[in-house]
Amino acid sequence: MNKSYSIKEARLEKGLSIEDLAHRLNISKFIIKKIENNEELPEKYKSYEKIFRKSILKLLGLYEISETVKVNKIPEDNTKLVLSIFSLFLICIFLFSLSYDMYKKFNSKPIFKSFEKDQIYFDIENKLSNLRYDEIDHEQFLNKLIFFKNNNFYNYFEISVLDNNTIYYKVSNDNKKTLKFGTITPDNPLFLNFNDDFSIDLSNIKFIDKIFVNKSIYQINIDTSYALKKFDINKLIDHK
Repeated sequence: MNKSYSIKEARLEKGLSIEDLAHRLNISKFIIKKIENNEELPEKYKSYEKIFRKSILKLLGLYEISETVKVNKIPEDNTKLVLSIFSLFLICIFLFSLSYDMYKKFNSKPIFKSFEKDQIYFDIENKLSNLRYDEIDHEQFLNKLIFFKNNNFYNYFEISVLDNNTIYYKVSNDNKKTLKFGTITPDNPLFLNFNDDFSIDLSNIKFIDKIFVNKSIYQINIDTSYALKKFDINKLIDHK
């Protein structure tokens, strides 16, 4: 608002009467006169006083925008950015963990694969540990084998036992790093193949009935209870 002019001075300078203002603005002459003289409007018009005054000032050229409306800057929403960074971080951790697990799996070679020890495992371990048989030398064992006859099978190894007898065994697969425990009975012979590198422990070779090796069948000529330990069954392939 230009304070160097009053509403009345500006109106007179423009050559306008109160009636002219009332007609142009469609405002009562009574209201214009009250505003022009800075007199208080009746109660029913007080709520519209600012609107009336503004209209009059605009018409007389006295109204100026004195303030610039400041628009508050909307805060940046970084939620998506934070979530993206967090997701990327989780993906990196997952990929690192997966890569590390794969590295351990393919580069570390444990002595034996872990397996759940059941009651059979403990029973056989106890049987083997409690046996007091003397251990037979590998060469002596081979010398005690007697060729029996040929068979029609190839590339496998089998041990059968005499009736009413049991032999406890432990088979180590050196390629796959596994252990196998069990019992050899007349109706449950031990069967292996030569595709892997095995070594075998036997509790009492005296009870062996037959040994099947590739196309050969052997029997053993021994009267003493001996334990055979860590014998490489591949040594039997060329034995005659």
